[in-house]
Amino acid sequence: MDSLIAKEVTERSESKTISPSLDTECKAETNSIPAFFRSKQTLTEDTHLLPLKATNKELEKSVLLTRLQELSTECRSPANSWRSTPNGQQWTQLKGNEDVLIGEEALYLKPGQPFHTRWPIRRGLLNVSNCLGGSLTSIISDLESICGKAIEKHFEISLKELNQYRVVLIIPDVYNRSHIKYMIEMLLNGHVFSFMKHNECQKSIANVLNSCLTSSGRLRTASNTDVINNFNKRSKPIVLSKSTPNGQQWTQLKGNEDVLIGEEALYLKPGQPFHIRWPIRRGVLNVSNCLGGSLTSIIADLESICGKAIEKHFEISLKELNQYRVVLIIPDVYNRNHIKYMIEMLLNGLGFQSCLLIHEAVCATFGAGLSTACVVDVGHEKTSICCIEDGFGSRNTRLTLEYGGSDITQVFHYLLKQKTFPYECKPETRVGALFLEGLKQKLCHLNLDVCGHQETRFRVTVPEEPVLDYTILVGDECIIGPLGLFYPELFALTMNSTKRMRILYRNDGHSDDPFDENYLIQTKRKYGESNDNLGQTSESAAIEATIDDELDGCDVNPNVKEINSDQQLLGLDQAIVQCIDQCESDEVKRRMFGSILLCGGGLAFNGIDKYLRSRVSQQIPNQFRGQTVEIHVKPKDIDSQIVSWKGAAVLSLLDSAQEMWITSDEWTKSGIKLLREKASFVF
Repeated sequence: MDSLIAKEVTERSESKTISPSLDTECKAETNSIPAFFRSKQTLTEDTHLLPLKATNKELEKSVLLTRLQELSTECRSPANSWRSTPNGQQWTQLKGNEDVLIGEEALYLKPGQPFHTRWPIRRGLLNVSNCLGGSLTSIISDLESICGKAIEKHFEISLKELNQYRVVLIIPDVYNRSHIKYMIEMLLNGHVFSFMKHNECQKSIANVLNSCLTSSGRLRTASNTDVINNFNKRSKPIVLSKSTPNGQQWTQLKGNEDVLIGEEALYLKPGQPFHIRWPIRRGVLNVSNCLGGSLTSIIADLESICGKAIEKHFEISLKELNQYRVVLIIPDVYNRNHIKYMIEMLLNGLGFQSCLLIHEAVCATFGAGLSTACVVDVGHEKTSICCIEDGFGSRNTRLTLEYGGSDITQVFHYLLKQKTFPYECKPETRVGALFLEGLKQKLCHLNLDVCGHQETRFRVTVPEEPVLDYTILVGDECIIGPLGLFYPELFALTMNSTKRMRILYRNDGHSDDPFDENYLIQTKRKYGESNDNLGQTSESAAIEATIDDELDGCDVNPNVKEINSDQQLLGLDQAIVQCIDQCESDEVKRRMFGSILLCGGGLAFNGIDKYLRSRVSQQIPNQFRGQTVEIHVKPKDIDSQIVSWKGAAVLSLLDSAQEMWITSDEWTKSGIKLLREKASFVF
């Protein structure tokens, strides 16, 4: 771990510890002993230097004296010309496309530059904290970037060649076992040392595309990378004009705003005194240790969002909400504690008259007019799958994958940069992310009949800046990007955090509901009663069969089981087949394969129905080979993004749903245990 600190703050590489053979000797340079510097403070003569490691006291003293003399004579402040010569230390020169700086480049970054300085290691340990970039995942990602850039710069080794090298990890005598685990995973399975694996994945996908046939029976023609690169290198923007008054502008502030939502928040001019929050991430409440990440704060943010949206778009005063009822669409894999707080926010916070609780997959089937379907909902950051039969979804068939349209956008941007994309876009900014999202929706597809390279145009419109018109060539990257849904290992190219799968597990119990399903199961065990005497449903029987399974270790969502291994992350077609395989009978499975409903905005690609049908047909079990796989993309010509909302509107008007409404008085009196009686599913 000490060697990793040296990669961040040393002036030169500490030692070439990466060796293709065991016989290679690793020698450290004497003048490369690193030093800790105070953040955002220039070096002065009285700067304290702490040696990281020394073989003996004499070497330590001599090295310190040498370094102090060098710093007192050479490393003067770049801002004072009378103290620094042209050959002295200067501020880091930025080219404009840097996203990460390490070592001396970071230490001599001129104050005021738009960079956030991080110190991944402090006091000999990973610097885990509640600050920005202080999560363990973020720190490991920072160390990975430091190692990767240091290896390329100092050892002159391409990251693609690291699979031929071995690495030595020096750990402190007093160490954190969890940190060591993540460090080893970063070195062996991380993006830096596994870059070759992801690059090979990209090549294998390109080879698969080249072997595919078009609708006319011909092999696809691969796009010529050299032609695309040469054309895009010569592409220069045409400056049209400044943004017109009808174009998108920065949010105009009146001076008395304390909360902004929606597009007003997205187009907030950089530098304004607002803190941007995202209450929902990956389909769940974004509970974290960051500012505004507590559950209470998130619920307050959602209440503000709902209240302002109701007043602005529905033109309904919040004082009149006691005359209205509300439908709460919950995800198929949900957190029971979060649902409780959401209902309290709607009934006691906003003051609605009553609330109806419905699963999003059930709403989708009602909106599409289907009684039985395998619902595949691909959103911006998550993908959920659930098999619905007659308005009920079995718990065993519910699965949530933590990837969606935003991950496709990032992979697509990465592939465009490989083809010399002429526009320098910053996806970490809100305007940049919106631009890439629109570009993905315009260019990406899964139509195998589109071969070779195509010429296309796009415009870059940034508020208060001239409109730029580009003409570029694009090739198979327009198909490879959406294929990340079927090859999730592609998402590792963008160096995102580890994706997970979530499944709904047994009820963990709640103090306000003592007579829940756990009580019934334990009572049966104690007195030996049968399922009939307890009136258990098939869902409860399934819960009983798995009640002894281990549930510990899930801290964020106590009733959601999370699978964190990248090796277990399924592609979309594999996940569909696995969920259908969890259905009770072969007849139900056959009906599910014959009715797959696609909804959500993350799958709005031309040709997705044909490609998904082909992928599922290849993996369908042998006993269902004769079954026709039917894919529903836009049932009843309804936009797939709003099909669940249409279904919720239909469900709320049914006579059978009138008994499931929860009033404010009932909730105040009974609380969460009322959901076992009023909800249309086993809560």
